[in-house]
Amino acid sequence: MQINKVRLCNFSSYFGESEIDFSTQKGKNIILIGGNNGAGKTSLFTAIKLALYGPQCFHFQEKNNQYTLKIKNLINHDAFMANPVYAYVELDISIPLDRITKNYRIRREWTYQNKRLLEKYSVFQDGILLGTKDMDFFQNYLYSVIPPNLFDFFFFDGEDVGEFFTSGNYSQYLKTAVLTLCGYDTFSIIKKFCASFINTYEDNDEYNTTRKLIEQTENQRIRSEKQIESLHVKISELEDRVSDLLSRRSALEDKFIRSGGLTQDEQDVLSSEMKYQERIKEDKTKKIRDFVETTMPLFIVKKLAAQASVQLDKEKQLEQYRMVMSKISVDMIEQIIRTQSLPLDNDFAKQFVDGLSQELKPAWNTDGFVRIHDLSEEAQHHVISMMVRLGDFDRNRLIKALREKERAIRKYDDAARRLRSALPEIDANAYVAEMARLENDITQYQESAQNAKIQLEKEQNNLVDTQKLLERLYKALQSQARNQTAFMYTGRIQKVMDAMIQHATHAKFEQVQRLAIQMFQQIIRKENYVDLIELDDNFHISLYKSQTYTVYELALLLKNIGMDELEYRLGNAGMARAMELLHCRSKKELRDYLTKTVDFSQFGFDDGCVLNLYKRLEINQLSKGEKQVFILALYWAIIKSSEQKIPFIIDTPFARIDTEHREQIAKVFFPGISDQVVIFSTDEEVVGPYYDAIVPNITHAYTLNYVETSGRTVIQDGYFQEGLV
Repeated sequence: MQINKVRLCNFSSYFGESEIDFSTQKGKNIILIGGNNGAGKTSLFTAIKLALYGPQCFHFQEKNNQYTLKIKNLINHDAFMANPVYAYVELDISIPLDRITKNYRIRREWTYQNKRLLEKYSVFQDGILLGTKDMDFFQNYLYSVIPPNLFDFFFFDGEDVGEFFTSGNYSQYLKTAVLTLCGYDTFSIIKKFCASFINTYEDNDEYNTTRKLIEQTENQRIRSEKQIESLHVKISELEDRVSDLLSRRSALEDKFIRSGGLTQDEQDVLSSEMKYQERIKEDKTKKIRDFVETTMPLFIVKKLAAQASVQLDKEKQLEQYRMVMSKISVDMIEQIIRTQSLPLDNDFAKQFVDGLSQELKPAWNTDGFVRIHDLSEEAQHHVISMMVRLGDFDRNRLIKALREKERAIRKYDDAARRLRSALPEIDANAYVAEMARLENDITQYQESAQNAKIQLEKEQNNLVDTQKLLERLYKALQSQARNQTAFMYTGRIQKVMDAMIQHATHAKFEQVQRLAIQMFQQIIRKENYVDLIELDDNFHISLYKSQTYTVYELALLLKNIGMDELEYRLGNAGMARAMELLHCRSKKELRDYLTKTVDFSQFGFDDGCVLNLYKRLEINQLSKGEKQVFILALYWAIIKSSEQKIPFIIDTPFARIDTEHREQIAKVFFPGISDQVVIFSTDEEVVGPYYDAIVPNITHAYTLNYVETSGRTVIQDGYFQEGLV
């Protein structure tokens, strides 16, 4: 089946008439529809399902008040301003029928008058309206192509698909999908008919008594199976809860550390550290400032300062010389000689003055010397003091002070940062209390899960006993039946149907398992992550990764965990391979081999033999993104093995999918899952390399824009300006 066009009128946020072309071409199987949250993607998604299934779109068997209310809420609010109120959804589809592809138009339209909602359902084949009989035939055939109980298999929301394994009836869902899509549901119908015939066959009192016992035992078996299924769900939910609590505990620890995570004593230590580093900063800053304000200018012109120092010294010497000589004269010397009553020689005073002048005269050549500074004595003392300081300056001490200041700043800032982000004492106490509560909850849920497992084991044993009792009762009933031939043949037919279902499903199991692991490994791209997928007769899924064991290790496992747990750990394939490698024809022989051949007191030659087997990987160990990748791979396998050509429509395809796997899904999954793939995406999903990966496969691309001012969705050609995102 293929959807060719979708038309909407006054449906949800689509006001007036809107049309989208869904037709595809060979090699171009993708219709990409973009739109941000609230743009109308889900409304379009709902319109397609509603056109196909009507009330069953919302899981109603027929029209009722709840269905009417849902439709009323889906009619565009502006449409209620018209008279009459009118809305419709319409699909053009192609369906192969008797090797001929026929075109149909499905239309569901609603009018709302006098506060009553009326629905009209019409189907046209090649433009001709179908009559009641042909309509019933078409509806039944459509439901055989995509049964209502499976439409979510092909029309699903990526936000919900990740919760697949949390559903208690996922195995029944898979069973229905495989049997129905592969056409094996007919066998189940015949089997149920046979069972109904046997259960309603009347006989004498003894027969009726046995039949009532069978009925009671069957009810007990059904209750046990439901209880077992319920316990599986409960255990899964409890383990998920434990996993969630462990994640919350880890997140709380990380948050406490990231937010500071300091007690009051630790905060006090940091405050003291800040004060100490502040004192160091102030001390070093003062020394650096003193250097900058006093010594640095001279240090910058150190060579000129040295020249100035020499100049000042010469000026001082020359000034002292001139001052002394200004006080000494020939007349003064002669007067002194006379005063002392000494003999006076006319030339002595002059010679004395000349000699003294020569002795006191500076040693350097004063001819042409120019006085530059002409400083006062106080100024000279200040300059000399600065020169002395410059001479005593140690640059290493300054560098050390700078480094100590920088180190103090870093330590101060680090302590301040930790204090700013630190939790107050009340928050620290709240953290301790929350951690204690989480630990208590984890313990309680773990205990509840363990108790549920014990109860599950007990219920499974009861189910085995009940099934054995049923076998004995059916044998007794068979011997009591009057119409032995009819009863016998009916029973045989039932067994044949069982055998046919088992044979057919096992063949499909192998194909589904092979295709699922192939697609999962292509997307996940991790070596030795999941190497084997197994489906049991009840459609429960088991994952395994390759692991080697020695014979000695297998014997220890058998001794410590028992045969059932060993089989659970290795899986059917692992057990079969172990029996093959150890030349055992049955599980009993394998158990005998491992218990009787291996001597734990000494290590034998065969004990070190390495066997390439498997180890079970619990599905709950997968991340949410990995679970969704696995579910997509499983969908791929079931659809491919069924060989059905059904449109595959997905909303928010990359919900919970990390960037590591999105490109592989875009490259591998979407181009091959179906001949028609409709993807609803936001501007944060199919973008960049993911968009580029599917561009060669895109037939049509649209963008849904919700106009806030008018409250309506507008359909535009092109996907967010095609690649410019």
